[in-house]
Amino acid sequence: MERSTQRIARPESCRLSQPARDENDEESTDRHVLLECLGALWAAGVAVDWKRASDQLEPFGTRRRLPLPTYSFDGHRCWPDDQPAGLTLPRQPGERERHREAVFTYAQTWTEKMLPRAAPGGGSAKALRWLVLADRPFGEAERAEDMLANSITRQLEDAGHEVVRVCRRAKPSNSSVKIKGSTIFIDPTREGLKAFFDAEIASVRPADRILCLWHLSGTADPCEDPGMVQTHLLRSYDAILDLARVLSTLALQTPVDLWIVGDKSVQVDEEPVDPEKACVFGPAIVLPQENPMVDCRVVDLNIDDPNIGYQLGAEIGRDVPGADAIVALRGNRRWGPHFSEVALASQISGRETLRSKGVYLITAALGRIGLSLTEYLVSLGATVVAITRPSVPDHLSSGRADLDEDGWTRRLAALDGSKGQVVLRQGDVSDFDSLSGALDSTVREFGRIDGIFHAAGLADLKFLSEMKDTTSAGEFASKLVGISNVYRAIQRLQSTHGQSPEFVFLFSSLASILGGPAMAAHAAANRFMDAFARQVQGKLGVRWINSNWDDWDYSYDEQVTAAYRTRQAEDLALSSDEGINIIKRILATIDNGQVIVATRPFPPRVRQWVDQVRIITPDEQPDEQNRSPPEEVRTGKDEVLRHGDPRSIFLDEVKNLLGAEEIGLDDNFFDVGGDSLLAAELQAHLTKSDRWRSPQLDEIIGAATFGDLYERICSGDHSSR
Repeated sequence: MERSTQRIARPESCRLSQPARDENDEESTDRHVLLECLGALWAAGVAVDWKRASDQLEPFGTRRRLPLPTYSFDGHRCWPDDQPAGLTLPRQPGERERHREAVFTYAQTWTEKMLPRAAPGGGSAKALRWLVLADRPFGEAERAEDMLANSITRQLEDAGHEVVRVCRRAKPSNSSVKIKGSTIFIDPTREGLKAFFDAEIASVRPADRILCLWHLSGTADPCEDPGMVQTHLLRSYDAILDLARVLSTLALQTPVDLWIVGDKSVQVDEEPVDPEKACVFGPAIVLPQENPMVDCRVVDLNIDDPNIGYQLGAEIGRDVPGADAIVALRGNRRWGPHFSEVALASQISGRETLRSKGVYLITAALGRIGLSLTEYLVSLGATVVAITRPSVPDHLSSGRADLDEDGWTRRLAALDGSKGQVVLRQGDVSDFDSLSGALDSTVREFGRIDGIFHAAGLADLKFLSEMKDTTSAGEFASKLVGISNVYRAIQRLQSTHGQSPEFVFLFSSLASILGGPAMAAHAAANRFMDAFARQVQGKLGVRWINSNWDDWDYSYDEQVTAAYRTRQAEDLALSSDEGINIIKRILATIDNGQVIVATRPFPPRVRQWVDQVRIITPDEQPDEQNRSPPEEVRTGKDEVLRHGDPRSIFLDEVKNLLGAEEIGLDDNFFDVGGDSLLAAELQAHLTKSDRWRSPQLDEIIGAATFGDLYERICSGDHSSR
């Protein structure tokens, strides 16, 4: 065999050398020689039938697993000076810990996603109860959305499903719910929705799936000024928000799939978009994070497409819904969001966008990001016009302590003697005349505005169950109304002074994409700004750059973030120096568009937080591979149940969820591996017991220890929250 091998590999350049073997070597067997020869033949270019060789040489399937060294391939971004700008290959999925100066930057695009082939026979094999939320009963059709609702209803009924049409009345009546055949009429209020769903989950057969078409109502005139807010469109957002607020509080016993259907809420190509409709993504993304018994998906479509009814039917009518939380249907094609990494170039000396002697206007300039940016620009030698809502003193040395809650007067006073200057202007971005006046006076005083940084924003974090009618309005004032006013103020500046800034740099949040518990309104406001920036790219002769950021610091509401500090979550935040460096790189790289800035690889976080791949039921066991409790815990559970100690039963629920044995009442949820998604799962697990009341999500997140949480949910006084 060896001689034959040598003859085949005869060329001197391919000479094969056989390793010397001791005759006492245990590996020196006929089998070993044959394998060596086969390997030599393969190396010489001879095709080897490895399956046949394996069957003959190892007839009993005896194979050895060879240990190989393992390496930690940590994907993290640094800033090599010679790195070209543009798209790069995807990074390896990363870990929770953030490496020093690790930053990942992405651009959001849309990629075509094929709908998996349905099982033979098509559609769902199981008869389900569907709720179709539409504005008119079946058979009536005045608008395109009515015809779509009728088409979907027929398809579902033909597939053997029970379909109940839920229609909103024009105004409230004495009876909040009225049933007429297979149609239910409800009051157009949150109270009407709650009354309906309370009756629904108490019924013998509650709904399995919900299709909401209320977001199809209303559309903006594509010729209208993009700076004008379409208040009638926001009414459809309010309807979806009310739906999410009601569903977030329901103690569902079985999972419910919800589809929210809208049009012109995302821009896949160059089609017109209504940024106000994009606000729906706030409650849609956050709802399943706060109530894991609800899986929520958003489908955006072209309502005027004559075949859209069949496409939507194929999307929602499957036995097992897909994981895609956001889908755009365009013609015969199905699109989903995709995040490609972008390499940011360093600034070229002499061609910096941010220049000494430049004039820059910053909204919310006394906020954390705005103040850091102000300090940098002034040290650079630029003039910063700082727009701030609080009243400002004539002199920073006025000594008014009430103006220095965050130390901004001290920090600005420290800039005395710097190469640049700060000009404080009181103004409100939600007040058009106030903002426009600030731009006008800046041009009159300094001759120009080189750039605008819109950093205004409010993070008034409220869980869906705790939101008030004013919560969204507060978030929208700085984002939705504010950026619209910036656009209109630039228009006025062009008409009065014949000039405009070189760029407008917008500060958005990753919450617009990832959501997050208690962030429905915050995500909605930032999602509007993302869509608005995409719509106005290149308009008015201005560079519109939108940036979605990971946290610069953890400055949100104390109840939400206190527990995170025990996990050193601040280490995941960007420092001010890092943030400023990234801003400079974005300005050096991006002409018009969106940049996503993350401190950890982003696509895995989208899969974890947004994709609808995990359905939790009260009786569902944790995933065996990921969180299977050890045998000792399962044995301990039997002992606990026999003795009936409620504290032990409570801890056993926690252990089963986290798959950890050593957990006590003095431990912190985040210290033992918890996160916000697991907090939602724990809420669902604890809901099924009658030994304590159902906890609120913020109670789980805000509790200092498991003992603290236990005392709260067992106490009759709920004010301890």
